[in-house]
Amino acid sequence: MQASRGGPSIILSGLKVRPWPYQREILEALVTERARFGRLRNLVVAPTGTGKTVVAALDYRALRDGDGGAAVGPDATL
Repeated sequence: MQASRGGPSIILSGLKVRPWPYQREILEALVTERARFGRLRNLVVAPTGTGKTVVAALDYRALRDGDGGAAVGPDATL
């Protein structure tokens, strides 16, 4: 059984990348830290192989596009 991977996506080396549910939670937490507490420098701590680089790429792309990283909903596409 494979988990659903809705949410934002990016194209890396010709592959469409979508975050796993736990990665979406991290992205949402980053948005909350920025919006609610004004924390612009955050550290993501997760085990090896969980996709921290993908999270960083999705977060950066959302910030670059000017929505403050808020594009983490199931219908958002990066």
